[in-house]
Amino acid sequence: MEFEIEARLTQSLLDSGRVISQAGNVAALLAGAGWLLPGPSLSRRAFLVSLLCWIAGCWLAMRVAIDASLFRVFAEGDSAATGKALDDLLVRQGFGNPQNDRNLADRSRGALRLWRGQIAAFAAQLAILIVAGVARVRSL
Repeated sequence: MEFEIEARLTQSLLDSGRVISQAGNVAALLAGAGWLLPGPSLSRRAFLVSLLCWIAGCWLAMRVAIDASLFRVFAEGDSAATGKALDDLLVRQGFGNPQNDRNLADRSRGALRLWRGQIAAFAAQLAILIVAGVARVRSL
């Protein structure tokens, strides 16, 4: 029961990564428009850096979405057996050699680390977008 609760809680947190990703997409549209429109070189560069943060955020969002779906499976079954089967599948498919004997808590910590990275990438993207926008408005 405790494993199921931990898996569902982790899944719920990871599912919020979709909202973060969608907000990042909106910010990327604004940054793209700012980068394409004529303006001071400094603000255009800042818009470009914001877009680079968005690319990093997209990669992290993909990883977080995969982990969310895996934790959904963990919540519905025996997490130890499911985790072992997942590790075996990853090895057979050539996706590396996962660490042996990872329990649900270890997997949860790793997944939440990616989720926090996604939040950090979005925060950086948004902060740089705001700085670029302010620089653009001041130049008018």
